[in-house]
Amino acid sequence: MLITMSKRNSQGVLFRTACYIMKHFLLFLVGLSMVTVIAGTFGILHLMATIISLIGPWLVRVGVAIFCLFAFGVILESIQ
Repeated sequence: MLITMSKRNSQGVLFRTACYIMKHFLLFLVGLSMVTVIAGTFGILHLMATIISLIGPWLVRVGVAIFCLFAFGVILESIQ
């Protein structure tokens, strides 16, 4: 006799949102690294160093906030 258990079709809204935000944040970081390599190739690395020094602290803060949102979503999913 085969017993089927009901499966949830999707994760919670918070977990899906955190994954979506994290995916796009990581894609942004990959794009920024590619732009930095291209800027180094053309010899304008000093301009990228200035831009990264301006947005660097914000990148760290946003990354930590996204990680906390992701962790909170995982905890809520494990409770349910």
